[in-house]
Amino acid sequence: NDATGEQFGFTGEVVDIAAPHRLVTTETMISPDDPTGAKSPRTLNEMTLTPVGDGTLLSYLITYPDADIREQVLATGMVDGMESSYARLEQEVLA
Repeated sequence: NDATGEQFGFTGEVVDIAAPHRLVTTETMISPDDPTGAKSPRTLNEMTLTPVGDGTLLSYLITYPDADIREQVLATGMVDGMESSYARLEQEVLA
């Protein structure tokens, strides 16, 4: 975050891949306060690319350890951030 100097990142592993249409990974958030991600929940992420018309539908399913953690993550505004990131990606691809 350029305004606050806050930093974070992610670590994980590839669980399954069926190139070029499917990628399954694990993900754990890391930060300066938690550099190993030990305090963060581990998610399972499934990305699928499906041809549609003249484009590609990107589907991204995140599975959390439980509903409480999912609700905590959703309360952070992550959905809006992901949506704006995908909108920017779409603009770049179509440019």
